[in-house]
Amino acid sequence: MFGFYALLVDGVGVAAGGEAELDLAFVADEAQGLGIGRLLMEHMAGRPGPPGRAP
Repeated sequence: MFGFYALLVDGVGVAAGGEAELDLAFVADEAQGLGIGRLLMEHMAGRPGPPGRAP
C-alpha cells in the first residue's frame, strides 16, 4: 500500500449539515514525490456527496 485517506461524512462522526471532513491522509515514505498524494486528493474530490445532496 502506498497511501490512503479517511473522510468523516455527515452522520458518521460529523455534525449534521451535509459536510465532509478529511480526517487523515497518508503516503508511505518510499512513495512520496511520486504524485500519490495528488491522486488520492483528486479521487477524494471526485467522490459524490451524501445521498440527496447535489455534487
